Amino acid sequence: MQEASSIDSQRSDSPLQEDVLVDGDNLRPIVIDGSNVAMSHGNKEVFSCRGIKLAVDWFLERGHKDVTVFVPAWRKEQSRPDALITDQEILRKLEKEKILVFTPSRRVQGRRVVCYDDRFIVKLAFESDGIIVSNDNYRDLANEKPEWKKFIDERLLMYSFVNDKFMPPDDPLGRHGPSLENFLRKKPVVPEHKKQPCPYGKKCTYGHKCKYYHPERGNQPQSNPTPPCYEHFAFQSLPEQPDQPWQIPYCGMPQDLPRYQDSREKVYINLCNIFPPDLVRIVMKRNPHMADAQQLAAAILVEKSQLGY
Repeated sequence: MQEASSIDSQRSDSPLQEDVLVDGDNLRPIVIDGSNVAMSHGNKEVFSCRGIKLAVDWFLERGHKDVTVFVPAWRKEQSRPDALITDQEILRKLEKEKILVFTPSRRVQGRRVVCYDDRFIVKLAFESDGIIVSNDNYRDLANEKPEWKKFIDERLLMYSFVNDKFMPPDDPLGRHGPSLENFLRKKPVVPEHKKQPCPYGKKCTYGHKCKYYHPERGNQPQSNPTPPCYEHFAFQSLPEQPDQPWQIPYCGMPQDLPRYQDSREKVYINLCNIFPPDLVRIVMKRNPHMADAQQLAAAILVEKSQLGY
């Protein structure tokens, strides 16, 4: 009763939360790794079926209509000292409610043959465009197919148990990723900050002129509008030196071109002392109107992560 009252109070305090709970059609399907959840709740010593029920109830209470749990069929067997299981009746109850699915297993000449339940989990979540609930990284399956790797990276929801409380993180993809509410939705409801975070963080010295997102500054203005582009003027006076990536079109007045090119050259030299020169050259050629060291450094970091430097 106390838990129910706390949920009701949260609903009344937040109209957005109430809309979230009602909007079931916009919620993604949930696929739960039953073995992972049960063993986690049992402190990796006991297969606790109650942990599965706690996870299922958490999603049902928030309006999810499509929740599936996969558990190997051999978990129907009686508990043994080497395979302890508690509250086993919960499995059959969830199966009757068409929430839990037992993955195939059988005995051949006294030896148990078990199908790989992780493949069922990833495959169903991928095909239904849903969410995987597990603390497993599925590295073996991620290496099988590139599309599975991308899906696992973007749709894996990890969790913790605090006694009997199921707790997924509020930021499933990290501090600068989507909120839990939007992560569980097909279409975002709660607005997200779309700006790229400043690579310098709180150490940034650009103040309000910084064009990157600073969460610690709240709703204060972040940047000034971009000046008009006079690219056609710059083309008339530029020498053809493709190996010098700083000598390319810029946004600004024509009379400022020499100073702009000097600035680009200095930035190029400084960045080459920090990053691989070929990476700096790629980014500066790709961003011909950018002379700001901070912006270029951020772009280089993004390029570096994508190329796997």
